[in-house]
Amino acid sequence: QDHFDLRQGFKNLYRRALVHMDDIAERIRLFNQKTVESLNEISKTSEISEAPADITGFEMVKNIVSDLRILMNISTDSIEKAAELSDYGTEILLKNHIKKTAKQTL
Repeated sequence: QDHFDLRQGFKNLYRRALVHMDDIAERIRLFNQKTVESLNEISKTSEISEAPADITGFEMVKNIVSDLRILMNISTDSIEKAAELSDYGTEILLKNHIKKTAKQTL
């Protein structure tokens, strides 16, 4: 049920997530810091876990909403840390990502 609508929405979220991750990774590398590159490393350190393959569309949407909340909390914490460090570039980058995500998912 709603397979094609959900698939398109998930695809859009996935594409935006890739852009956000790339932007943040570039910012991290700007400071000569190492980024997590492999899917294996990401899955080990992520607060978000992969959902089972056999869940309903409704459960998928619930999981994505939960995952977006986690990302927003991490972003908010990171904005606060960037502000403490007077890293205005990172602060603005993260605020813009939050604004875009909120606007496009509502």
